[in-house]
Amino acid sequence: MRYMQFGCNVDPLTRDREGFAVLTVHHVPAFHEEPYMPPEYSAKQWILVYYEENSKNDSDQYWKRIGHDEYNEANLKIKVNGDVKNIATAATEGSKTDEEKIERLVAYCRTKLKDVNGPHITTEEKEAARANKNTVDVLKRSVGDSLDINYAFPALVNAAGFEARVARLSDRGSFVFDPGMRSAFFLNSYDIAVKLNDKWRFYDVANPNLPAGTLAWRGEGVPALIADG
Repeated sequence: MRYMQFGCNVDPLTRDREGFAVLTVHHVPAFHEEPYMPPEYSAKQWILVYYEENSKNDSDQYWKRIGHDEYNEANLKIKVNGDVKNIATAATEGSKTDEEKIERLVAYCRTKLKDVNGPHITTEEKEAARANKNTVDVLKRSVGDSLDINYAFPALVNAAGFEARVARLSDRGSFVFDPGMRSAFFLNSYDIAVKLNDKWRFYDVANPNLPAGTLAWRGEGVPALIADG
């Protein structure tokens, strides 16, 4: 068990008679919202109590482990075969630049793949999605949940000859994150990083209102962890 304190002083951790851990904070003022204030959890006094493996490692070691675990988990789902390559080839046909190819693949995921929780879904399509095991199945059936569709995008990008990875980002709408805070709790947003011209660009496939290659304001200008084996 670990804990972090934010904006407050905490008495040293003690144990009560039954062995429970006790944290004590004194003189906590009422919280008042103010115009143009920082995100709520960067302004409040609060404590995060959590369980975390290897949290005693330094920041570099800790985040490398999280990135490695995220990479392995994603690779169980992100699969490419001949059919996926054919879809990627057809979707990018006629594209003049690499950026345009990626934009075409974003558009394919948004228009051709149905979300089981979306408004235009049939009972039969929901049942079919239950059998999805990886991105090959998702692209074959053209239906899946939001995570399935998010993973289908890097599968298509990889099939088109580019490098794509899952990326976890912090949300600056709720908290100003620093990598020195060794808890994956703070990286609560998922996007896809694509390497173009030796630079990583970030894509949010799930939000149809965003132009390809841009993120919502909550995900702009924040640290991101790119999954890496």
